[in-house]
Amino acid sequence: MGGTAGLQRGRQAPASSVVDRYAILLALPFCYVSILLPVAAYSDRVAVLVVNLAPNIADRVFWPAYALLCFAVALRDRARLAAFLRAPHVRPMIAYMLLAGASVLWAVKPEFVLTRIAGQTFILLGLCSMAAVAPRQSNLARALFLAFAFGALLNGIYVAEQSSSVNLADFAGFRGYFGEKNGLGFFSAFAFLLALTQARGSKLNIALVIAVLCGAAYLLIISRSKGALAFAIASPALAWLLLKLHARTRIPPAAFILVCVALFFLLNAMVGNLVSRISWYVYGNPTLSNRTVIWDFVSGMSTHKPWLGFGYRAFWLVSSDLFGSIKAPEWVKVMPHGHNGYLDVRAELGYAGILILAYFLIKVCNMLGEVARVDYWRAWYLLTIAVFVMLINLVESSWFRGADPIWMIFMFVVVETGRAWVSMKAERRPLHPPAPQLPAGQRPVRGMARAS
Repeated sequence: MGGTAGLQRGRQAPASSVVDRYAILLALPFCYVSILLPVAAYSDRVAVLVVNLAPNIADRVFWPAYALLCFAVALRDRARLAAFLRAPHVRPMIAYMLLAGASVLWAVKPEFVLTRIAGQTFILLGLCSMAAVAPRQSNLARALFLAFAFGALLNGIYVAEQSSSVNLADFAGFRGYFGEKNGLGFFSAFAFLLALTQARGSKLNIALVIAVLCGAAYLLIISRSKGALAFAIASPALAWLLLKLHARTRIPPAAFILVCVALFFLLNAMVGNLVSRISWYVYGNPTLSNRTVIWDFVSGMSTHKPWLGFGYRAFWLVSSDLFGSIKAPEWVKVMPHGHNGYLDVRAELGYAGILILAYFLIKVCNMLGEVARVDYWRAWYLLTIAVFVMLINLVESSWFRGADPIWMIFMFVVVETGRAWVSMKAERRPLHPPAPQLPAGQRPVRGMARAS
């Protein structure tokens, strides 16, 4: 009964509509990564790969400046900053970063680890610091929605320009201002999911949300990014199902995800080559567009350093000597990542890294189950985005990869979950009000407890 009451109260909780300076500062990095950088790169005809891998002068200025600004603001309220950093899901994230920093001791190219760990630290420090001190009414979801709505409109203009020169014979999908179709597909999926977060309020707001949903869905379809399309459709339903099962059984949402993972491996062992069978129906080839070739290579390399890996982001595009004696297609050796976030974490930080990552994701999902007891809507849309990112990392790689747009949108889930946890802890609002205290010797009147 308590859980049901909490869900009902959560459904009735009004959504905040304040886009203040804190929300704008929190949304600024997402705009920088998903709009400003790719537009600048497209205008300069710079490859998307170069933008994502090689920090430019703007990155080296923006991220340290942003981190220092946010941390300076957070120091004015150290108690709230400390409370945020004690959140159950933030601690494993810190543990992962500590392991990543320690990997400089065994990495082939320690200077690569130092540069990349510094960049990731600035990003996390800035986002967590600002999220910690942002008032409860600061609506980061609204700010991001408006930013991505503008980005979707801008992508529509670029697509209209590109449509005039499309060669349908070898057309793979529109790319917008990203330079490649998957970039547009992921951005459109995030715009679609962020629009769902705002699907309440006035008629004017609902009309805006419907317009963004339709535009994002159109961009997602014409990008021909099959993975982004499939996961964007599945994620809202899966998140709803996880929260529904959690409300009925009180079993943490992550437990159901772990059961699904176990069933997949069991079914794969029984059927054999389950991934190849799925790939044949989705992509028309048994290798997921050659992804399984890359996965076999990463898995084979991981056996050389199984426990601690090759170092944080010190596996791909680091040293030609690293893969020199390994038999593999040359195109695999020059890939920017392994097209699987979980395999990449295992290659970079070994079993230690993959265990910390799993614990981190479990904590995020379980905390959202707790948030659902007081704010069901917020928990649902955050879990929807979390499920999407966890699914997309089966075919892409983004975990703790600097300013990667997919990882950045998961950081939105992390900071919003942290803000919700701090608010719940500060309120300590029980699901049932305590019974009234009576003077000694006085008997309670029948119906008093119920009326109270």
